[in-house]
Order: sequence, then structure tokens, then C-alpha cells
Amino acid sequence: MSKLSSDANIKAGSIRDIGRELSTVKTGVKLAFIYDANIPEEAVKDCQSSMLEAGFDVAKIKIAGGEGCKNIEKYQMLISLLIDEEISRDDMIVVMGGGALCDLAGFVAASYLRGIDYVQIPSTLLAMVDSSIGGKTGINIDKGKNLIGAFHTPRLVFRDIKLLRSLDPAVFWDGFGEVIKYAMLSKAVYELAAGKADMGLDLEAVISECARFKYEVIREDFEDRGLRKTLNFGHTIGHAIEKASRYEVSHGMAVVKGMALMFRISAGEGWCDESIEEAFLALIDEYDYDASIDCGVDELIEYVKADKKRSGDYIDIVIPCKMNECKIKRLLVTELASLLKRYLR
Repeated sequence: MSKLSSDANIKAGSIRDIGRELSTVKTGVKLAFIYDANIPEEAVKDCQSSMLEAGFDVAKIKIAGGEGCKNIEKYQMLISLLIDEEISRDDMIVVMGGGALCDLAGFVAASYLRGIDYVQIPSTLLAMVDSSIGGKTGINIDKGKNLIGAFHTPRLVFRDIKLLRSLDPAVFWDGFGEVIKYAMLSKAVYELAAGKADMGLDLEAVISECARFKYEVIREDFEDRGLRKTLNFGHTIGHAIEKASRYEVSHGMAVVKGMALMFRISAGEGWCDESIEEAFLALIDEYDYDASIDCGVDELIEYVKADKKRSGDYIDIVIPCKMNECKIKRLLVTELASLLKRYLR
């Protein structure tokens, strides 16, 4: 299993310097440069030019990103392209895109030739604050999200905040759903986000603090056996919402909806004070998020049952207990189903 990289391997700067940064990881190898088709061509050219100037041989692979790319067909396609490009075990994948494409490319890196090195250049807010950190990779299948995957830590995560300028606003605010999650887990992130919608966010500070918080959690629990599970707040329900909507509801929006339902359940069951739920609702109202859930409860329950955090008849869920603090609660799957039927409205 991959080990967690040091925080020195999470860097910020200009993509025009990516070649020099890659040279601190490896030299004299071929790079499979996988990038999202939605990234502006100028940014792609800047990356490629920097890699070439640093002495790398570069094979460009363009692919449509988004949740639709995280499937076995795209996985097989990328594996075939790597073979065609004669990418060897000593070579490296460099992926520039959002969380879904980075998940896919990371899983390709984890499994191709039993594992090769890779680097992530996250191009979306969601990827910068969350999915690029921690080494989780994977793809979806019909039964649910991320049910095939591996832990494989990138050698370098390099972010250029200027890439966010080209994002569709819907994609940006989808990523901000993960920032909302971190605000519920970290006092520092909450203070950077709450009350700032009209005053202007310090976006670099928000991204840096989310990344720092996640890194600290993962450094303590890389293998996802305890504390790291709290980073899944909102995700058990959120993933089920995504699947039930046939991915019409995007990941960040689904996580917000999942958190809202968990706050409702936790406050209703006395697991947290109602004031904590009120603080959450005020924050999502400030940023104009819709917490309603439109799918049927029975369908939602079926997808929750397939969640990878299930163990036999039990499932671990993340519940809020105090302001900026969550904990793991183990429930019978039947208990969770009953709670969903009682509180979903």
C-alpha cells in the first residue's frame, strides 16, 4: 500500500513551472499527460511546454472529465492508450483535471503494470480542497460509487488557483460543497467561510486550510480505519443521492444534502444540539445551497446498503456532535433505514 507523502509534496504555484516541479520527482522519463477536455487550451499548452523544456518526453491524452468518466470503459481505454504509448514502469502519469478524472487516472496509475508513479494538477475547487489529497483512487460501477479502487498516493499535488478562473460557476460552487463540509469539521475553515459570502472570500486561504486540515487527519489515519472516516461526513447519504439521481445531482451538492439530513437526524435523536444544526443551515443559506432531497426513500436506502463503509449488518455513519466536531456512529443497516424513513422529507 502507498505511504502518505509529506506535506512538502502539496505545492502551489504557476502551471508554467510544472516542469521544474516534476523534475524534483523524476527526470528523464516519459510522461503520460492526461487532461480534461474542458481545460482551456492555453493552460494545456503551458503545461506541455514546461514539461518539454524540463526535458520530458510527453504523450498527451485528452479525455472528457466529470463523473461520467469514472467507469470501467474509460479505465480500459486509458490502460490501452498507455500500452500504445509504451509507458513503462519507470515512467509517470500527470493528470490535470477535476476530482473524477484524478480518481480515474489515479486508479490507472495504481494498477497499470502493478503500479506507476503519478502527479495530480487539480483544476477544480473540489479537487484542490479534497479529492487530490490522501491517495484514494477509484471508479464507479452500476451498484454504486467508488466500489473499485485503491490507495495510491500521488508523488506531487500541484495546484494553480488561476485554473479556477475558467470554471463554470456551477462547477465552482459544487466544489464549495466540500468547503462547507470542512467548515463543519474545522473551526479555522468555518471562520474563513462564515459571514464572508458578501464580503469576499480569501480563496487561497480557504483552499490551504482545507488541505492542511485533511492532511493532518490523514497523517494520523491513512488507512481510513478511524479518524479519517469523519471526512466522509455527508458522503454516505450524498453518494446514494448521486446514484439515485443518475448523477444529475453533482457530488458537492449531494454532500450538502447528505449533511443536512444527518444534522436533521442528529438533532432529532439528541445526538447534537439544535444550535449546531442551525449554524449549518445558516451557512448553507448564506451560500444559497438547496438541501432538499427529491429521490424516494426506498431507492435511497438501497444505495446506502451498497455503501463501502458497510460491514455485514452494520454501517458506520458520521454524525455531528459538537460545533466543528463529528464522530463515527455504528448502526444496524435496518436502524439507519428506519431513521431515513422517519426524517427524510
